[in-house]
Amino acid sequence: MTSLEPKLIQPLIENALSEDIGSGDISALSIAFHAKAQAKIIAKQDGIFSGGQLAQQLFHHLDPNMEIDLLKDEGEAFSNGEILIQLAGNGEAILMGERTALNFLGRMCGIATLTNQYVKQTAGTKSKILDTRKTLPGLRLLDKYAVVCGGGFNHRFGLYDMILIKENHIRYVGSLERAIQKALDFKNHQNRQWKIEVEVTSLDEFRRAAAFPIQRIMLDHFSLDMTKQAVAQRPAHISIEFSGNVTPEQVAAIAATGVDYISAGALTHSAPSADLSLLFRQKQS
Repeated sequence: MTSLEPKLIQPLIENALSEDIGSGDISALSIAFHAKAQAKIIAKQDGIFSGGQLAQQLFHHLDPNMEIDLLKDEGEAFSNGEILIQLAGNGEAILMGERTALNFLGRMCGIATLTNQYVKQTAGTKSKILDTRKTLPGLRLLDKYAVVCGGGFNHRFGLYDMILIKENHIRYVGSLERAIQKALDFKNHQNRQWKIEVEVTSLDEFRRAAAFPIQRIMLDHFSLDMTKQAVAQRPAHISIEFSGNVTPEQVAAIAATGVDYISAGALTHSAPSADLSLLFRQKQS
């Protein structure tokens, strides 16, 4: 995912604004902010930019004639104190969109920034950083887009675009082999090109899963030594994903084992919001 489709993010914008504005911004109305105003969105920390297109669409929804200057590209680094976006338009519209825009931008820049910390630790290896489905309900599109802005890659978007056999599937049918075979039979019956991935918790399960014509195996909470053994033993048709409470400090060592992917739910469920601020240009008295 390299861009956001306007028609897909418009409902998110409208719902968020409706939640915040309600029947009207009585604070702005009390000041009578009707004239044209100028404002800027400033970074109060270092980070990676994400969400400019959404912010632009949000403010244009409130004021179609607003002049919006995005000073950073998606995925570009910014420093504490830098101006990220400049606005010139209806003052009331800027105020009504301020908090919603900052909420979106803060979350997206935060995810992109944390993702980039993970990605930097894979330098010199073939490992790619993946997100998960541990996203904020209703905002998965934005969360996963922000991961890409940070240099990461998207795992499956939902339950419909990849078959991933996990512990509960295996427990339900009784064995790893039976679960994999059922998945293969279903895929063939549906005549689809879905990829099949299987989560394993031991080297024995890894070897058993690797005997099937699947595409990927997820190593769940493997030690580094177990991971190296799995990489050494894998057939050519299998790619390997490492998963399990991965922190940025662990990434370099994991990537050095030769795994193809490292997935981390923390990218989207634990990223701190980036500290950003919107300030009006001071009116001369």
